[in-house]
Amino acid sequence: IDAARKRFETFVAANPKVAQGYMQYAELQAMTGGQNKDIQALLEKGLAAVPTSMPLRSGLVGMLIQGGDPKRALLLAQEAQAASPDDPTSLELLDAQRDLLEFRHTLEGACAFYAAQRATPVDHERLRAAFDELQRCYAPNSKASRAEEGAADARFHLAIAEASHNAVLLHTIRGLFDLLKHNVVTNIGGMYLQRSETRDRLREQHQALFEAIIERRAVAARDLSHQHIHYAQEVLAEAQQE
Repeated sequence: IDAARKRFETFVAANPKVAQGYMQYAELQAMTGGQNKDIQALLEKGLAAVPTSMPLRSGLVGMLIQGGDPKRALLLAQEAQAASPDDPTSLELLDAQRDLLEFRHTLEGACAFYAAQRATPVDHERLRAAFDELQRCYAPNSKASRAEEGAADARFHLAIAEASHNAVLLHTIRGLFDLLKHNVVTNIGGMYLQRSETRDRLREQHQALFEAIIERRAVAARDLSHQHIHYAQEVLAEAQQE
């Protein structure tokens, strides 16, 4: 692994204008346990050297969203769209956040509904553990990073999907959150630090959703899930306007 990294470092140093070199080096770092900050720094360097590279820009946007910096991610996406208005990739960067939230609106409402109906005592324990961890991330004295908050959010929603006991929903949710980790999309965790009132509102929504599932109020759970995703859509729209 060290030898491969050294070869990529040598190649990038000798060919600073070759975008593929940065991308392949970043992929190697990701596959071999490299830290996100190092991968992001590499993509930053590559984009500075090759500002027209859409793959580098896409990769960096994904890292910024995963790291909890959606505003800068949006700025990079807007720059790409302005420079290449007809490039499908630049349009995808702007549309990905909205599309994923719209999909989550439908999917997670169903998961919450069935979880409230079908969750077993073991499911309740798992859901409570995920919820408690999410609340710890929210605590005023928490030192959790934005990425850790996003991961806690994902675990909470995945626990709901598991409690639905619907194999198709669970498989789809797992695929969705894998996409959220690795591609140019958003997770709601990246929105927690937009404003203090946004953070408080999301915390309240998660608590209400958790309680509805535990109390087996299926219709309320579905409606609260829809409200939660709808609010995230509103926050995203506001961020795009700023």
